[in-house]
Parts: sequence; C-alpha cells; structure tokens
Amino acid sequence: MKVELDTGQETCTMSSHIALMVVEFSCLYPWSAETVASISIDGHGQQAGEAVSRHWRWCTKAPMVRSLFVDAMSGQPIADTPPPQFLHRPSILGLSRPTGNTTKTRHILLPLWWCRKKGKRLGQVASLAFSKQYRYRDEENGWYADASGRAAIVVLSGQHIQAVGPRQPGFRWIQMNGHRLYSCYCSPNVTLSDFEDFLSALEMSARNSPVPTIITGDFNAKSREWDSPREDNRGKALADLSASLGLIVCNQGQPTFVRRASESHIDLTFVKRSTTCWVDGWKVLDEESLSLHKYIEFSIKTTSQRGQEMSTRREWAYRKLDRGKLIEALKRDARPVPPAAEDACKQTVDWLTRACDASMPKAGRARRPPARCHKARRIYTRLKKKTDDAGYTEQLSAFRSERKLLVNKIREAKEENWRKLCELVDNDPWGLPYRIVMKKMTRRKTIPGIDLPGRLENIVSNLFPTKPLCTRDVIPVSQEDTDRACFSVDDVKAAVRGLPNGKAPGPDGIPNEVLKAAVGLYPQIFATLFNSCMRQVYYPPEWKTANLVLLRKPGKELENPSAYRPLCMLDSVGKLFEKLLTGRLREHLMKAGQAGNQLGFRPGKSILDAMSKVRSAYKNANGRGQTYNLFVGMLTLDVKNAFNSAPWDKIIDALVRKNTPPYLLNIIGRYLSERKIIVHTPDGSARHVDVSCGVPQGSVLGPNLWNALYDELLEIQFTLDVEIIAFADDVALLETASVPFLLEERLEQALGDVVDWLTANGLELAIEKFEAVLLTNRNKHNRMTVRFQGHIFESKPAVKYLGVSIDPRLHFKEHAELAAKRASDTCRHLTQILPNLRGPRQRTRKVLVTVVTSQMLYVAPFWFLSITVEALHQMEVVYRRVMLRVAFCYRTVSYEAAAVVSSMHPLALLAEERLEMYGGILKSLARDHSIRKWQTAWDTAKNGRWTHRLITELTPWLRRQHGEVSFHLSQVLTGHGCFGEYLHRFGKSDSDSCALCGASPDDVEHAVFQCDAFHRWRTETCVYLDVDQLTADNVVGIMLRSNSDWQRVTSMIGRIMSAREEEERTRQHTPGGAQGITR
Repeated sequence: MKVELDTGQETCTMSSHIALMVVEFSCLYPWSAETVASISIDGHGQQAGEAVSRHWRWCTKAPMVRSLFVDAMSGQPIADTPPPQFLHRPSILGLSRPTGNTTKTRHILLPLWWCRKKGKRLGQVASLAFSKQYRYRDEENGWYADASGRAAIVVLSGQHIQAVGPRQPGFRWIQMNGHRLYSCYCSPNVTLSDFEDFLSALEMSARNSPVPTIITGDFNAKSREWDSPREDNRGKALADLSASLGLIVCNQGQPTFVRRASESHIDLTFVKRSTTCWVDGWKVLDEESLSLHKYIEFSIKTTSQRGQEMSTRREWAYRKLDRGKLIEALKRDARPVPPAAEDACKQTVDWLTRACDASMPKAGRARRPPARCHKARRIYTRLKKKTDDAGYTEQLSAFRSERKLLVNKIREAKEENWRKLCELVDNDPWGLPYRIVMKKMTRRKTIPGIDLPGRLENIVSNLFPTKPLCTRDVIPVSQEDTDRACFSVDDVKAAVRGLPNGKAPGPDGIPNEVLKAAVGLYPQIFATLFNSCMRQVYYPPEWKTANLVLLRKPGKELENPSAYRPLCMLDSVGKLFEKLLTGRLREHLMKAGQAGNQLGFRPGKSILDAMSKVRSAYKNANGRGQTYNLFVGMLTLDVKNAFNSAPWDKIIDALVRKNTPPYLLNIIGRYLSERKIIVHTPDGSARHVDVSCGVPQGSVLGPNLWNALYDELLEIQFTLDVEIIAFADDVALLETASVPFLLEERLEQALGDVVDWLTANGLELAIEKFEAVLLTNRNKHNRMTVRFQGHIFESKPAVKYLGVSIDPRLHFKEHAELAAKRASDTCRHLTQILPNLRGPRQRTRKVLVTVVTSQMLYVAPFWFLSITVEALHQMEVVYRRVMLRVAFCYRTVSYEAAAVVSSMHPLALLAEERLEMYGGILKSLARDHSIRKWQTAWDTAKNGRWTHRLITELTPWLRRQHGEVSFHLSQVLTGHGCFGEYLHRFGKSDSDSCALCGASPDDVEHAVFQCDAFHRWRTETCVYLDVDQLTADNVVGIMLRSNSDWQRVTSMIGRIMSAREEEERTRQHTPGGAQGITR
C-alpha cells in the first residue's frame, strides 16, 4: 500500500521487496539530477554503493522491469536507479502537510511476491501495505505486521500516527490522517471455521473503530458481491461481515488475480462511507507486477482541521559562516550596554541575531530536482502493449544498449570520484570523507512511534517530574561581596575559549562560533552584561529555556520513558554565563571540601580513579602472603532519572551547608527557578513545559550542583566497613569479608542506608538495574545473593560498570570481546577511505586510526595488569587490521612486521605505557621504556625476519622526521608482494624463479638488489646517493640520512615494483598463467 498526496503527478507502485530495500538502504546517495559526474561526486560511501550494485545486479534477472531515468530538464540519462527520494532516506518519503482543509491521499494495494521497480514519483510516499510478504522488519523501522507475519503496513518517516492496533492473526491496522487502515491476509488453505474466526476478530476490531475505516487485503474469498463469477462459503461469510459493518465494496469488476486463462477477484477493498472520509478513483492497474496479483489503486479524501501552533525555531547553517561578513555586522551594530540587566540581555541577543542573519544562510535540507523521466523505457513498454514481439525489437535493443552504457558510466564515475574523495583525507582527516564512512552525515533519525497518541507526553512527564516549589528570599549582599562577584574582561575571554565549536545551539539558534567572534571583538559588552545580572540578581528567562532533544538508548522498549536520554539545548550566551558561575562555584567547593570518592565532574579525576579503587580492594583481598584469600562483593546501583529529579531546595540546602557565598546562592537560586523546556512534536508544533526540579543535562553549571547535593550521600558513615564509590550518579558499594554470607549482610545494610538518604532527598533507586559480582580467585563458594525489598540479586559472571565489563577474576575476557567488536566496526568503516593504492598518506592514516586505538585502550591501566593472553589477542587481531592499512601491507604480513613498518607500537606496549603514565611517569620516559621493550621483543621474534634485517634498530626508524611508507616500499620492507618466491609460496605461481632473468628464488632481495633487469636503475641511484652499492643491510640507513635520499630510494623501488607488477599482469592474462594474489 502506498499513500500519496494528490498533486496531479503520477503515482508510484512498488512491491514488498523493494519497500524493504527502502529501509535497508536508507543511507545511500543523495544524487543530484544534473550529470553522471555529479551523481558520483555526491556519493556517500563505497560500501553503500556496492550494496546497491549487488541489488540491481540481482534485478537483472528480470530485465523487463528495469528503468532508465533521465534528467527532467535536459533529457540526458543520469541513473539506472529509482529517483533519489526513494533511495536516500525514508524521511523524504513522507506525506506532506496539507495546505487546505481537504487532503486527498492515493493508495495502491500490493499483494506481490517479487521485487519490482517502477520509475514514477516517490517523493510523497507515506505508507505501504502488504499481503503475503516474504519477510518484514520490526516496528522500530515502521513495519507494523500481524501476528502471523503475512500482512503488514509500513509507515515511512514524517507521518503522524494517531494509533496502532494490536497484532492479530491475519490483520493489523494503523490510524492516521483521520481514518483507520487495515491490511489483511487469509490463506486459502485454512478451514472455513478458521476463516470465520478470523472474520469475527476483524469484525470486533473494525466495529469499535471511532473513525472511518478502510479494509484491504487478500481474503481468498469469492462472491458475486465483488463480481466473482461464482460464490463460495468464504465469500458468503465475508459478504455477511460487509453487510453487518455497513461496508461498501470498492471493487468494480476487474479481476485482481490472473493465472493463465483463469481470473478471480480475491484482493478486496472495503470502506465505511463517512462525511469526513471517502474513497475515490478505485481501479486495477494494467501493469506488470511480476506476480499473479494486480496492483489496485484508489484515493482517500479526508477533511482535516489543522489549528496547531507551528514551531518557530531559528537555525542557521553555521558551517557556511562567512567570517568577514560576521565581523562587519558585529562592528556595524555594536551598541552601549543598557544599565538594566533585562534590557541588556535583549539588546545583546538581538545584536548577535542580526549578525547571524548577515553572515549565514538559514539552515534547511537541500532540495534537489527529482529525476522522474524515463523516456527510453516508456517507449518500449508502450510498444510492447500494442504490438507483438517483433514490433518492438529495435526499441528494446536501443533501451538495453542505453541502459548498459549508462550503468558503465555511472560505475566509472563512482570509482573516479570515490578515489578523489579518498585523496581529500590528507587535507582534512576529520572532514567530509571521514564523516561519510562513519555515517555522521545523516540527520538524527526520528524515534519510531514517538508520534503515537500520548507517547511523547508520557515520556516528557516521566523524565521531568513535577515537585513542589519552595521560594527563597534574596540574601542581602555586602558591597565587598558585590564587587567580588563581578567578572573581569579576562574572565570572559578565558571562559569563551572553553566553548566547543560545532555544537547544537539553543532556542535562539546562535552558534558558539558567532559568540566567540563577538567576545573577541567586544569582551567588555559581555562583562558588563553578566555583571549587571550578578548585581541585580537577574537570570534571564531566555537562558533558562531549552530545546528538548531525546536520545534513544539501544535495547529498550520504545514506550519506556527510561529508554530515552533527555538533552537540554541551552542558548550559547547563557552557557557562557554558566561557565563563569561554574568557575566561582568550583573554586569555593574545592576550598570547602568535597567527597573524595566522588570521581565524576571533577578536574583531575577520571574513570580510572574509580576503577583503581576496585582493583585495590581485589588486590588487598587476594594478595600474596595471606593465610587465605578474602571475598570482595561489588554492588552497582543506578539512580532513577537522577539529574532530572534532583530537588532544587535540596541543592540549595547543600550549598548552604558548604557556606557558599550569598551572591552565588542568590544567582543560583534564580537559575533554579522558572525553568522551561520546549518540546517539538513530530507534526512540527512546539509547546513549553514547566520544569520544577533537576539539573539540565547539557548545562555547564548542572554537574557541579549535582556534586554538591551528592556529597552528603558519599560522606555517610556506614556501620560496617563498606566503601562507596561514585562517578556522577553511578554508585558502587564495595565490601570485603572472609565468607560470602557476611558480604551479603553488610551490603544489604549499606544498601538500606543509601536508599534512606535518597528517599529523604527526593531521589529513587532503579532497583531493576542493580547488579552484583563477587570478586575472588576461588573456584568454590564464589557466589553471593543480595536481598532487598523482596528483590533477589544473584552475583553475575560479569557486570558492566562505567563502560567496563568486570568479571570475578579480573581477567577481562568479556571486556575484550566488546572492545574488539566495537573497534572492528570502526575499522571496517575507516578502511573504506584507506585503500592500499592511492588514498591518504601514512601520517594521515596514523591520525585516523587513533579512533580505533582509543576504543581498544579504554581504561587500559585498569585491565592491563591482569588481562589474559587470549583476551588481549582478541584485540590484537583487530589492531593488526588497522596496522595493515597504515603500512599499505598485504593481508599475509605478520603482526610484528606490520607494527614496525607502520611505526605503530604493539597494543600491549601501548597499554603498559598508559599504565606508567597513569602512575606518574612522564610521557617521554614511558615512550622510551616501551621502545626498549619493543626492541627486545623485535630481536627475538620469530616472524618478520626479513623486515628485521632491513630495520634492525627501531629508535632511528620510529623517530625519523622525514619519509613515509608507500605501497611499493611496503612490499620491499615486508617481503610480501609481487615476488616469484612469495607468489609460489601461496600457490599463485607454478615457479619461484624470476620471470625477467630466470634466477631462483625470486625473493625481495633478488628483485630489488640483484636482478639484472634493473641494474641500470640501481646504478643511477647509487651515483646520486654517493654509495658503492645498495644492499638489504644498508638501504634503510641510507634512506634515514635525509628526505632527498629517502625519496630517491623510494622512487627507484617504485619503478622496479611497477615494472614487476606490469609483467605479472601480463603473465596472468596469458593462457595458462596462474592467478595473482589478492591484495
């Protein structure tokens, strides 16, 4: 089923398989409709392109349905694919908002079995309904299937769903645009009794519908009511249902199922007539569907009322900022700051807004002209209907030749422009190519089902609970404290430098880049503004209003409010003010004293400090010299909706206990009052929601306020020796005992104390998220059970705390598996822009792969000392793939050789180096130590002996200031490449002798330093280098002398290897020649 606005354009038809491709290939190319070259230039990924190529190659099995698209303006061919709106992203396939009171939508019933593509306009598609589809996806992707999986409705992005029906055997419904749409299927093989049960369930559902109803599907029932030549019992039962519900049959006599000479009318459409919804233009399309069923098309006209207030969000395309125009606008419109803080705030924001208007275009999705003409295929298909096979042979041949030519041009253009895209990496490693392969170009996806009735309201009300407000009077402040409260120009300059670029702005839309430029020109304006706010105890309401952004947590139910992380996007000027306040508050809290076991949101503290406490407890309990080992129990706790539930009065009370200066208490009191969030709904409207508690996630001041509140919990004196650790709101309880049951008792008592404090301070634990683990090296009695409030928490084989999987023996097998998987996914994306041939330089590659290295070395000082060899090897396997790309190596190169050629330290040495740095050793000393260890391991390694002969000493090789490894040089340094001995060893050649001079074996030493075919090139290089002879023992030392010597040697090696590769390609194309090795 497809729903489309009636705009006078042709309707697109499609099958269940092609609809599935919409979801699976939702990140493909936003191709323009101008030239073949522009298609490839705008391409967004080689992997996605290969996926599309595989899909269309599969479609060539049915060449009669392939389409040739040409530009609508010029008539030139541009793509052998559906229009870009179909492939780019499902959100573009949405139903546009109606402009009047009447909306006309068009539906096509698709009971199909085979994939089909039809080149008609797809830009207005809203939903699809299927009968007897082969497979379907989950509801997160907009697929609403019945209980049996044989009928489904797909709602594409941008559609406002009013309700969704439950999964029923044989049917499912959705409610949108003021009507309820059913998709049904009932197999012809079921008994009459089962069919009647199906109709009974359908009747009960449709009878309770409060809105007009449309029922479509494949019923496999025959009746004269819909012009079947005969009637069966199923048809009678279905006709009785139609009469009972007052439904009107829309079928008009044309058969919907054709098999050879037989025809039937089993694909039906029923509608309940209404004054607000009616069906128009029902017809069976006479088009090839690659199925025995026919397409059914009809339009539904609905009368809708739209009186919602639309959102007026201000956004500019900050990436297109013209700094020259920005500076000019800021200088032109600068005005003195008014004495009143409220007036000063409004004038400053208006000033920045005018500067944004003058220097940046408005943000908005680019609108590319659609490609919807396909002249060549249309001529062929129309002739096919009118003539026999011989009448359209010439047109068919022309169509196929044009199609083949177009496919070749598109492929060549893609390859050429992807190569150019890879070359751009050297100019900006984190630029367009990186964002493409890492899938950072796509907009944030709409949360599935967020537009269901009441769901967004329920989520917001649970994430932002309402609590009683307590008003506080302003505390009198002395003149001395007032003067101390003022900010200097230097304070403002230092604070603005800490604002990051590229972050989402708040409701005013002013990006940080504009604010930084303004402060750089006129810091006194902002200093005066903020000082006025401090003196007058005024916190502008605009700075307390935030755009709400919901980020979905993976693996949780969509209707569960805890499945979303709410971020509050605040205005940039307000965040700068918060940054200044944070500096004052943090300075005071450090003097007043903070809980030592709060390790989050504090300068100089990190996750490693929390993990070191866990390791210390385990080490003390299982140290050497003890009569017996002890048990360490660890219980991880989670506070439910912690940051958004913190009571404001409790935060102020905590600040009072810490003797916070009155001027800070006054302004923070204004900060924690009359806050609002702007909730943007899927239909484009926005509404303001009052907030009465919590610290905004996304604010600068919020984390410090949270720490002030939480310190009292961390300072609880437990009756037993239980240690509490906190990182932000994540809490862990640690206890050591000689037997597990003592651990259980002590942890249960400590847990009760924690719950009592949280309850008294308006917070609540998420008991269902508790996890327990017993840290011990014993094989017996190594389990514990913690009981609390009727819940039982068994110790687990591993628990995840602060992103680390902690197992009982601290062997980190589970952590290594997760880290290797995460790094492998990143490596797979990055390798698309790191080809062995061409692509970025080695230095740029080393910068890019730090993304993978950082993922694997997360909290390395914690896990390195006790990780098992097998667990470390799991990560080294992925790390080797990265090194191969940096070193331009063949996949057969060993881990040791790849590390040396790529100049990347082995993973174990990097982890040990980070451990030493965490212990206080200087980075330079730690690096010297790791190089010495690497040298010892390199001298004794079994693999990479040829590379060791060339690069014996690692220090000069690693610390060289010039020269980068290329693909040809990498072959020489590793011995893996276009050499007879190598090809013969891997079964790619019948002989290991040299094809140019006949010598055997044709290894790398012979090829580069001994082969007579290249004697002249070696002699010329030796004369330039002023050496008698180039050998394997001196070549690297000569290259390290200077950049010119490096370039001369690599040039010679490049010429030699290019000549050998050309000879190898000739041998491969010779009849009987062996196949070359795959790079």
